[in-house]
Amino acid sequence: MSPVNERPPGTRIGRYEIVREIGLGGGGRVYEARDPRLERTVAIKVLGALVPAEGAETEAYERFLREAKAAAGLQHPGIVTVFDNDVDPSTGEAYIVMEFVPGRSLHEVLRESKRLPADRAVAVGAQIARALQAAHEGGIVHRDVKPGNILVTDDGRAKITDFGVARLAASELTTVGRFVGTPNYASPEQVEGRTLDGRSDLFSLGAVLFRCLTGRLPFPGDSFSAIGFRIARGQMIDPRSVASDLPVAFHEFLKKALTVEPSERFADGDEMARALEAAGTGIAEGETTPRTALVQRTPPARRHRAAWAAALAGAGMLALAAFLAVRSRPAPEPRLMPSHSTVPAVPGHPPALAEPSVRDIQIIEHNPAQLSIALSTHLAEEELVVRIDGREALRKIVKVEGGIFKRIAGQVFHWTIPVPPGSRRIGVAIEGRSMKTKAAKSVRRSFDAGEAVGLEIAENPYSDSLRLSWAEQSGPGLATSEGRKKENEP
Repeated sequence: MSPVNERPPGTRIGRYEIVREIGLGGGGRVYEARDPRLERTVAIKVLGALVPAEGAETEAYERFLREAKAAAGLQHPGIVTVFDNDVDPSTGEAYIVMEFVPGRSLHEVLRESKRLPADRAVAVGAQIARALQAAHEGGIVHRDVKPGNILVTDDGRAKITDFGVARLAASELTTVGRFVGTPNYASPEQVEGRTLDGRSDLFSLGAVLFRCLTGRLPFPGDSFSAIGFRIARGQMIDPRSVASDLPVAFHEFLKKALTVEPSERFADGDEMARALEAAGTGIAEGETTPRTALVQRTPPARRHRAAWAAALAGAGMLALAAFLAVRSRPAPEPRLMPSHSTVPAVPGHPPALAEPSVRDIQIIEHNPAQLSIALSTHLAEEELVVRIDGREALRKIVKVEGGIFKRIAGQVFHWTIPVPPGSRRIGVAIEGRSMKTKAAKSVRRSFDAGEAVGLEIAENPYSDSLRLSWAEQSGPGLATSEGRKKENEP
């Protein structure tokens, strides 16, 4: 696909006269234009020359035509209307003609204001949820719901656009296992290459609403694999840690909207819109009365006396319960974990790669931590060794198959191993078999019982070096093994 040529005002594409450029993105250039035949203002999205000289259709051209076909069949106030699509005979550039929506993208709004007032976020989110409901009923999954694809007007209307990566129910162009979309707002199904349905779009909308309500991304990271790791494991940052003023009802809404399992999310866009509107009134799911109305109105003096009395009574009951528990419960026997364990296969990866051998390490804690390892590699074949406090915990031969282009793009492999709580030194060594590379590095971290922590490993075959980083949230950014903190922007 060739680059999209700039078109100055006054030039034409097809019968449409360009007025000005209003947007530029990965999908192409967008112009405000005038339709002289119908005497109306339109928006035109122009891609590069998608049809090669010999006339063979490229995948990009098929995707472009699919966008027009998908969007043209949708009629809803929350979806940008598509009028026409064609190829300019003079340049070979494909274009799609759409309704012109005066206003800005939600991405531009958030870039300026960081977050939206709760009532405005509710209004925008409910409109888009119902628009997605209409698309899903038409057999279309958008696959790229993000602030840049949501247009908002000054009078509060919201419309979703750009069905360029939508998957029609009858289309086989986009195959299962290929990621299409924007990482920060992708669903776990997209990250893992699974089959998608409308609930994937609702997860993405939940991520958009998290950004609108808190000013932060729910799954931050400084690389695609770090973001995907957090999304696939449901490691959403606590909205209360970044927006303490957000009502409790919104916390519960976001938790349900961004859960890993599709069956535990909102069933459809209508249900999601109703829940969001209920959260906006301060009513959490399943309740019938706003939280503020549940507060007992008591005179200040009586309220303070009652609070002290309740506190003293509670302290006494806790002390008695603790005494009885110690007297009546026998001391637990420490549980010895087996020296060899397996973990469930990671979707999208060969099962053998998800069954690490854990040797020479005995964990006597009742609730060990889980260390999830993501190895990003470009080598055709290499051996990875992970040690915990000097003891070997994982040894794997990794092969990147698929030829030179697959190796250039790289591949990510995943494993999970148990780690005893406490301060641990994690050592990593890689020896390449296809290229002469050998590197080792270690990093120390304190693990809490029961927590899941991700360690990202990236090798550089040209400098014989490793990069280790923790795929976890620490403060306002992603904490890496070198102590750096980065703020991720969409």
